[in-house]
Amino acid sequence: MIGKLSYDEMLKLADQLNKSSDIIKSYMKDEESSNNVRKFCEEVDTYTRFLISSVQLYKYSDEALKTMIEKNK
Repeated sequence: MIGKLSYDEMLKLADQLNKSSDIIKSYMKDEESSNNVRKFCEEVDTYTRFLISSVQLYKYSDEALKTMIEKNK
């Protein structure tokens, strides 16, 4: 868990963010006025990748802690 959310919930949130960003990008035209929206979508995509890698890191940490606890019994 990360905070009050399970790993699966975090991954679902990341997936939803990714899909939402894709939907926004699909509506944008190559106009200069949409530059801020494009930057926002890029930041959302970056944050999504961060969430996914954080979940993986937490999972690996949990596995390492379990191994350490078992070895120290």
